[in-house]
Amino acid sequence: MALIGSVSTHRAIYLSLAAALFGLLALSVLWAHLSIRWMRLSRRSLARVGQVGQMLEEEFALTNSGILPKLWVEVQDESDLPNHYASRALSWLHGKNWRGWRVRTLCTARGRFRLGPVKLTSGDPLGVYQRTRTLPAFNNLLVYPATYDLPRFPLRSTFVPGGEAIRKRAQHTTTNAAGVRDYVNGDSLNRIHWPLSVRRNKLTVKEFELDPTSDYWIFLDMQRDVHAALNFSTESLDDNPSYMLPPSTEEYAVSLAASVARHFIREGRTVGFLAYAGQRQIVQPDRGERQQNKIFETLAVIKSGGDVPFDRVVRSEGTHLARGSTVVAISSSPAASWGAAVVQLNRNGSRVVAIVIDRATFGATGVSGRMDDVIAALVQGGVITRTVKFGDGFAEALS
Repeated sequence: MALIGSVSTHRAIYLSLAAALFGLLALSVLWAHLSIRWMRLSRRSLARVGQVGQMLEEEFALTNSGILPKLWVEVQDESDLPNHYASRALSWLHGKNWRGWRVRTLCTARGRFRLGPVKLTSGDPLGVYQRTRTLPAFNNLLVYPATYDLPRFPLRSTFVPGGEAIRKRAQHTTTNAAGVRDYVNGDSLNRIHWPLSVRRNKLTVKEFELDPTSDYWIFLDMQRDVHAALNFSTESLDDNPSYMLPPSTEEYAVSLAASVARHFIREGRTVGFLAYAGQRQIVQPDRGERQQNKIFETLAVIKSGGDVPFDRVVRSEGTHLARGSTVVAISSSPAASWGAAVVQLNRNGSRVVAIVIDRATFGATGVSGRMDDVIAALVQGGVITRTVKFGDGFAEALS
C-alpha cells in the first residue's frame, strides 16, 4: 500500500514508509539467514536397544559455532518413537556456546524406530521471516518386547527328560566331559585341565560332548485372524514403573514368548523359536545371551500377518523335532484343532506346555471368542496347560 501511495501521490511520506518496509523485510531475511547458519545439533542415545516398559534416555547438544548470538531457535524432532518428546525452543544462545538437554521416554511399543531427523527453525525478532534447516542424520532404535520373570514355570529343568547322548564334540563348555587332549593354539584357557597338565608336564585341555537332546522350542501363533484387542492409548503414559501391556493378544503372546525364552536361556538351555507371520520365522536352537538377542530381535518386529492355522504349523514342524524335545506352544486361537495337534505332539515323545491366551477377555465376542474347547482338548490329552487372561501377571498365571 505504501508503494502504491508513493507512486500515485508522489508524497514523501509514502516513499519513506515503503523504503522502511523494504528495509525491514531485507533485514528480517538476512537475520533469519544468519540465525540458522553455523548451528550444529548432536544427539546421543545412551543405548541403541531398548525394551518395552523401560526408559530410553537421549542427550541433545545444540552448538552455535558462529560469533553472533542466536535470539531464538526452535528444535523440532521428527522421530517416530511413540511419546518421544524431544523438541525444544531455546532463546538467546551466545556465540561459541552450546545448550544441552536430556530426554527420558518410556518405551511403550516394540519395534524398530527412527530417531530423527531434526528441523531447526529461526527468524527475526518480529517474526516477519523464518527459515528452516533440516538435519537428516538420525539413529535407529530397536525396542525389545517386555519380559517378566517366571520363577515357577511348570517345566522345571530337573524334571525335563533328555534324549540319548550325542557323541559329538561341542565347541562350548557343557556338563558332559568326554576326555582330554593336548593343547593347541586357540583353545580357551578356561578349558585347560591344570592338575593333569602339571602331572603330564604339558598343557592339556578338556573336551566336551553335546548335551542329551533336549532342545527347547517356542511355537508362537501369528495367524492374523486369531488375535483380538481392546481400545488403548499410550498418550497418557509417563514415567510409570508399573507399566502394563496393551490389551492385545498379539502383545501378550509376543511378551510371553520373550519371557519363556529368557527363562530357559538363563537356565543354560538350548532354545529355538518358530512362527509363521506372513513368512516362516525361525531361530535355530542355541544358547547364551547372543541367542536371546536373536530371539528378541525377531520378536521385536514380528506382526500377526500369517495365514497358516496354528494346528498346521504344529503338525508340520513337529515332525522335524528330535524325540525328547520340549515345546512351548502359545496361541489365542479358538480352534480346537490346534489343541489336538499339540496333544499328538505330546504323545509322539515331546514334552509340551500349552499357553492359552483367553481372547474373550481382550474383547473377542461370540462363539469365536470361546476357548473352552481348546482347553478341554489339551487337558484331556495330558498336556500341561496354562491360561492367561487380560491383566494377569505372567508369574502367577504360568506357575
